[in-house]
Amino acid sequence: MGSTSAENNGSKGVGRRDLIKRSAALGLISVPTMSFLSACASSDSGSDKKATAGTKTAKNPSR
Repeated sequence: MGSTSAENNGSKGVGRRDLIKRSAALGLISVPTMSFLSACASSDSGSDKKATAGTKTAKNPSR
């Protein structure tokens, strides 16, 4: 009888079934993770106010 990848537990490398399972698990985890990270990364303060300018002093001559 022929052998299948399920019977070759001692073989080197990753079997086809393991590769498909790992790829599916990675895909299921990565989609919600990227959605969560992109939601956290983009924020809008909703304010159009600009920062007030400082005064020119001897310690801060650049203004």
